[in-house]
Amino acid sequence: MGVRGGRIQPNPANNWAAFSYHLPGNQATLQLRFRDAAGRVIHSMQASGEEGQQLWDTRGTAPGVYSVELLRDGQVERTARLIIQP
Repeated sequence: MGVRGGRIQPNPANNWAAFSYHLPGNQATLQLRFRDAAGRVIHSMQASGEEGQQLWDTRGTAPGVYSVELLRDGQVERTARLIIQP
């Protein structure tokens, strides 16, 4: 995700990934949504506030390339790619 919208570290990930976001003036509930290569939502998490960080334990997730969407009020703000390695 871009610097304004957020950041994923580490990427590629092995055991976990941290999703940091910075959205000045945000008062909405945020959602991080993770999609597999087929477009299926495999995981999601809620967040709030202007900035923060969410951790995802990826140890039970199959290796591959995933799309990560940051949604504000149900609208996609940012989309990024996350690679999960074995």
